[in-house]
Amino acid sequence: MCEAIRGAEASATRVRGSLRADPVARELRQGIAQANRRLNELAGSPAEDRSRFAGLVRERDRLRRALLACLEETGGERYLPELEASAMAARLADGEAAIAYWRYPRWGVDLETGKETTTPSYLAWVLRPDGFFERIELGPAAAIERAVTVWRKALGAQARGLTSSAPLEASLEDLGSQVRSLILDPILKQVGEARRLCIAPTEAMYLVPFDALLDGEGLIGDRFTIHYRLGLSELTVDPPGELAAPGLLAMGGIDYDRRAEASAKEAPAASRSVGAALSTLEGNAPGKSFDWTFGKLVETRGEVLAVSEYFLDAFEGRGAEEPVVLTRKNATREAFEELAPKARYLHLATHGWFAPESVASTQDDRSLDREVEVFRSTLRDQVIGLAPSLLCGLAFAGANGEADMYGRVRGVMTAEEISAMDLTGVELCVLSACETNVGLRRGGQGIASLQSALHAAGVRTAITSLWKVPDEATRELMTELYRRLWVLKEPKAKALWHAKQKLREQLDGEGNPIYSVRDWAGWVLSGDPD
Repeated sequence: MCEAIRGAEASATRVRGSLRADPVARELRQGIAQANRRLNELAGSPAEDRSRFAGLVRERDRLRRALLACLEETGGERYLPELEASAMAARLADGEAAIAYWRYPRWGVDLETGKETTTPSYLAWVLRPDGFFERIELGPAAAIERAVTVWRKALGAQARGLTSSAPLEASLEDLGSQVRSLILDPILKQVGEARRLCIAPTEAMYLVPFDALLDGEGLIGDRFTIHYRLGLSELTVDPPGELAAPGLLAMGGIDYDRRAEASAKEAPAASRSVGAALSTLEGNAPGKSFDWTFGKLVETRGEVLAVSEYFLDAFEGRGAEEPVVLTRKNATREAFEELAPKARYLHLATHGWFAPESVASTQDDRSLDREVEVFRSTLRDQVIGLAPSLLCGLAFAGANGEADMYGRVRGVMTAEEISAMDLTGVELCVLSACETNVGLRRGGQGIASLQSALHAAGVRTAITSLWKVPDEATRELMTELYRRLWVLKEPKAKALWHAKQKLREQLDGEGNPIYSVRDWAGWVLSGDPD
């Protein structure tokens, strides 16, 4: 059941990719894309539009079901995942183990009062290629989430989705060891001789850079190659369609105050301004204001130019397209929508944005009766419960511009829109941006983040960040990553870890590390690790 929930969006994506040539499917995809655009427009509308919003979500979901129905006529069932543990285990390589985390309300009875109780808790499933399958209880969520929050605070990262005012109580090493003891130690006893871990996170687990956890004298990343999947059922299906010809679209050094002007005929429907949408959502805290100004990322222009040079070194003379590098006012969302589906590699050095913590999630712990009572009671609840990926996205040129009469800004793109794109030809997308791996919770479906949006669009492998990383460290890590990928031909997960190691090993004249753990640990790889 859990894997069916995790894989629902990815299954729809595979269907879209497998039915690209079918005219009926093409019309359905266009309808879904139009519904996504309308959802963006309605996200900050007055309360009287609540029924329209809910109706539009129902229509979008109807179109998605119709798209799935096309499978029966085209033989596309092969793109749907197998949900048996044995089928997932059979796809694991020798020396690999899979871990799937899940947050759930653990039922119990108070022995004194006899009343039923539920305690938010975490568990994990462990799979090995020999068919071993084990469920491991990890304990109450409160203790785990507090440990994760305090450790991230010690790393200098601001936790999203979790809050804690507790002061630092121990060293960074001890805090990291506590996290490892809660979420990983009980599992490592069951992975056998594995040297590669495939992890399907949930909730707080998305916030943990597993490879940066201490492991004796070293780190977990020294012992295991780690990569992430949105769900383990992804292991049982092959990606649809062919990869695009070698080509690079790199966007950085973006001018968030200006954008290249497009004609009225060419300009697509724009996303609603993030700040305008959230400030008008019914139920927000009175008088609460949000600063959605995107500041310059100074080093990112040099970063994307360096990436393009590595691309030329690796692919020149091999039939590759000339790399496309867009900076300043030319790095628009229109250019991204037009060029990204044609590229094999995407590198986006820009800001990721997310709704503030004051916008509550419908998955906040509450009784079932309370959930029914408030279910979709306000437009805010509808947005978060039915379309949470409207509340995270990417910033392009002009993102700081004035909103139009509907409160929309053309430089902003939501994850909902990204997920509706056809990026099935993209082998690797790197979001060299802030906090792009952390999104809002959607009831029972994990975190609706940009990472999941990219995979929903068809991207094979994504590299995203857990927190804002300093520009200089980001530029150095990224150039080393691509050198190892394109010049040394290393597998993606290995290349990322080796790039992290290079930053770890750099010392100043007195033998102290130049870069802190915070400077390199936040990058995670999801999807195909090879």
